[in-house]
Amino acid sequence: MSNCKRNAAVGLLVASTCLSGLFGYQGNTLSKANKELKQNVMEQAETINKLSSDYGKLESNYNMNEKSLKELKQKYEKEIKEKEDLIQKNADLAAENEKLVSAARARQLRRAADTKKKNETSSKPVSSSSNTKISLSASELNLLERLVECEAGAEPTEGQIAVVNVVLNRRRSGQFPNTITGVIYDKGQFSPVASGFINNVTVSSRVKSSVRRALDGETVVSNDTLYFFATWVSADNPIRDHVTVTKTIGGHHFGK
Repeated sequence: MSNCKRNAAVGLLVASTCLSGLFGYQGNTLSKANKELKQNVMEQAETINKLSSDYGKLESNYNMNEKSLKELKQKYEKEIKEKEDLIQKNADLAAENEKLVSAARARQLRRAADTKKKNETSSKPVSSSSNTKISLSASELNLLERLVECEAGAEPTEGQIAVVNVVLNRRRSGQFPNTITGVIYDKGQFSPVASGFINNVTVSSRVKSSVRRALDGETVVSNDTLYFFATWVSADNPIRDHVTVTKTIGGHHFGK
């Protein structure tokens, strides 16, 4: 082979080798790029999945918050309604109480007017005959005097005699115990007994005189007078509905 042909063959071989290397290099480069592209796609897909998951959580939280807000609103609306109902109920109760107070005041005024009329038209009682005199044991007499001192020590003499009249009327009424001691210690009848004040009182000479006059037969209230109470007792006190006042003496109403 001539030098020219040999050189040409060598040149072709070198060129072929170079082209083969070039194409091999480009193939490797494309394969690597394709691999990186696939990796990038996978990473983007993971990012999309994560974003989708986060969005789902946000949406779930939003729904939960919306539900909580709705429940909270319903709770407050219920409480407001209950408070409004309570306010209305209290207002109605106040109005009803005002009616009751007005009615009680009206009853009190009517009773006062009736009592005044009866006192103006009734004649002053006279002493009973001597055969109605009552004898008591020393202990019963002392107990009766102490009761009168507690209940009417500051009242006029007529009021003190009236208290004795009530005790004696109860004793013979059949509705109360039939002894002075029994009447005075009857449960819930006289506040000085309940408080114990009756055991720590000093009896004045005026009270002793009033008690003696009543035991000797002097009366200032009718024989069916079984109750007395202070004039300052409130109009809504049950005793005012159960006792018909027939006379007022000093600071006490007397009635049956």
